[in-house]
Amino acid sequence: MAQVRPSPQQWPHRPYAELLQADILPPALANLVIDCMRAYGATTIGVVANVGIARPGGRAILGFISYGYAQMLLRLDRIEEYLLFLYAHRYHDHTRGSWTAGEVAGINGGTATFCIPAQQTIPLLVRWMLVLEDSDEDRLYFGKGLPRDWVASGKVIQIEQAPTRWGRVNFNLIARPESRSVVAKVELARPGEPKELHVKLRLPIGNAVKAVSVNGLAASLGGIHSDTVIIQTKSEKVFEVVGRIV
Repeated sequence: MAQVRPSPQQWPHRPYAELLQADILPPALANLVIDCMRAYGATTIGVVANVGIARPGGRAILGFISYGYAQMLLRLDRIEEYLLFLYAHRYHDHTRGSWTAGEVAGINGGTATFCIPAQQTIPLLVRWMLVLEDSDEDRLYFGKGLPRDWVASGKVIQIEQAPTRWGRVNFNLIARPESRSVVAKVELARPGEPKELHVKLRLPIGNAVKAVSVNGLAASLGGIHSDTVIIQTKSEKVFEVVGRIV
């Protein structure tokens, strides 16, 4: 890159981000791409970065093509990295006051060029942390990327009429410290669509769910971190998930 301009090696972050956004890589390869991007300077404070000629002050974050990278973090259950991306983008790629998102933002507090895809990033990430569609399977994920502190707050976390390819869905979750429980509710547009739901219960570190039920019937926890209730919808449309906290 230092000798040839334009170089075929310039801006390699773009094909990496586009591969991740397309969700066509096996999980092991997607994890490897992300690990390599982090190790070799293709991220800055958790957000996809410009890769160019190394020079002082050359670091930047990309507000406008990076949400696919973030979505893959979520799909791979790399939740803390997803949340770092969310907050770094929110506070380092937006102007104060007007909260206008930039195409490419430096790390020294300067302004950036307004860009519609960058402006869409935070709404997309907040929606995905609440409701995310599986790219291939007949499956919806709920609460997959919620910050643990949000859950611990005891306030209702919810999204209404979120569009999916199975119709619009509702989701809410609340922790109830007085009864040592966390309760999530899901309402689908049509019974049995999709076939499977994954409801994640991201409690604060040090707390654990000792028992769960779905619509009053005993259920079990699964997923990479054993914090997800996996539901076969069958002919049902509304689901109440209750977790008992240790």
